[in-house]
Amino acid sequence: MKRIVIVTLHKGKAGNKSFYNIQETGLAKALVLRGYECVVIMPATDLRTPREEMAGNVKLVFVPVKTLGVHSYFDWNILLNYKPDIVQVNGDNQLFAPNLVAFLKKKDIPYYFYIGIIRSNNGGKWKRELMRLLFYRSIKFYGNSKCFVKTPQIAGELNKLKISDVMVAPVGLDTDVIKKVSGDKAELRHRLKLPEERKLLLFIGRLEENKNPLRSVELLSELPDEYSLVLIGKGSLEPRMNEKIIAHDLGERVIRVERLPNRDVQDYYYACDYFVNFSLTEIFGMCILEAMYQGCTVLALHAPGPDYIIEDGVSGFLAGNIEEMKNIILSGKRILPADAGRRVEENFLWEHTARIMDEGFIRKRLGV
Repeated sequence: MKRIVIVTLHKGKAGNKSFYNIQETGLAKALVLRGYECVVIMPATDLRTPREEMAGNVKLVFVPVKTLGVHSYFDWNILLNYKPDIVQVNGDNQLFAPNLVAFLKKKDIPYYFYIGIIRSNNGGKWKRELMRLLFYRSIKFYGNSKCFVKTPQIAGELNKLKISDVMVAPVGLDTDVIKKVSGDKAELRHRLKLPEERKLLLFIGRLEENKNPLRSVELLSELPDEYSLVLIGKGSLEPRMNEKIIAHDLGERVIRVERLPNRDVQDYYYACDYFVNFSLTEIFGMCILEAMYQGCTVLALHAPGPDYIIEDGVSGFLAGNIEEMKNIILSGKRILPADAGRRVEENFLWEHTARIMDEGFIRKRLGV
């Protein structure tokens, strides 16, 4: 049986298993169902030796790394212990990805890229400039390799740079981890201590500039008193958020939840009426997928991720500004839960991503 080793070099907070589902694990489990063995290599700064654990039939290996910001590197020879037939490089403009690729070439190990971002819209001017430089440093590696990307927008940008061996393989939901919620919504709201008689908007995300969380308060201030906002998240904009809530006298209409394990967040999607997304730079939108999967009506401002995921008026709603969002809500328009869920189940589960990668490259490259 051929073995795929998935390597991620980004050392950020998204890998916290309690609060976010590790995407690499979901993909690996789907590849196993297609007849491969899978090992996932994850960076860890608190270890001196690698630590292994199983996630179903996928082996997770947490390796000790050195980091520069969110960029990590480790002793590449550790990969040889797992005898990879092919390696998936989750590079995303990682500073040390070219070093990993050089090692794989030296050892004659096939590889391919899975790319989520090629530029950064977060942070200040210098961070964005660094990301731009790292991207152009990576181009020569992308141009000589098979590249799977998460959105058509990224595929288009790579094509403009004459990188042609590109296929879209979107992020998916891991339905082993994310279970559909069912039952009486009134009872669920009572258990969650949510107002049972109100219409509820839900915002989930970091309270940072790129997520535009302050707009959730702006939208609520434009709606009648029968609407409330459930706000889940923390971040540097929290003081400004508090000021805005007070300024609009919305304290009694905003329910604050700082942070929840992902399994508990699913109940909030099911219990609320609208999931709202205000990021203008949203690259994909895992929360959007989760909300749709739980049958919650999604209302998002236009951005690359929402524009790709949502069929406007069919599986969710897209808007150009807050005024349009308000008008959609006040019109009483909702999406049938079955239609929202269908969009996810037919297009954005990991089994679909694994099929695209397998049929588009892996099977042929490994000769299976």
